[in-house]
Amino acid sequence: MIDTSSLNIRLVQDIQDNLPQNPIFIVGAPRSGTTLLQALLYTQPNIVSFPETHVIHYFLPRITDSNGNVDLQVFRRAYVAEFEDRTQIFLSAPYWDYLEFKASQSSLTGKVFFEFVVSIFLAAEPQPLPSGYRWLEKTPAHIYHLETILQWYPHA
Repeated sequence: MIDTSSLNIRLVQDIQDNLPQNPIFIVGAPRSGTTLLQALLYTQPNIVSFPETHVIHYFLPRITDSNGNVDLQVFRRAYVAEFEDRTQIFLSAPYWDYLEFKASQSSLTGKVFFEFVVSIFLAAEPQPLPSGYRWLEKTPAHIYHLETILQWYPHA
């Protein structure tokens, strides 16, 4: 479990602000070798990966409004426990403050929320992020959201 109270929110914000926009997504059917492929790619020195996020497939359809913005009230009320269980991320107060600030600015889009989660995983890495790194996200069910992924990350 990543307890964000031990992570510096400024580090997460810095990572999010500078997040490479050429990620690698591994999607596919369950039991089709996605975990093996992730493990093989993760052996490369410039690849950084983390556990499955489930954000695009599971959470965003449930917590975004018709404009594509995250509804934090819905997220807090109905999905925080599941989010913590699936991602193994516990959001401490400064992280909620950051999300609420973004929401108040109408800038908490699905992509921003997803990159926020990715940035938490990257900030929790035990080693500094390598220069020129690419991040790798593997959630097989994201295969149903390739259009969204390619819209957000045309260089993925």
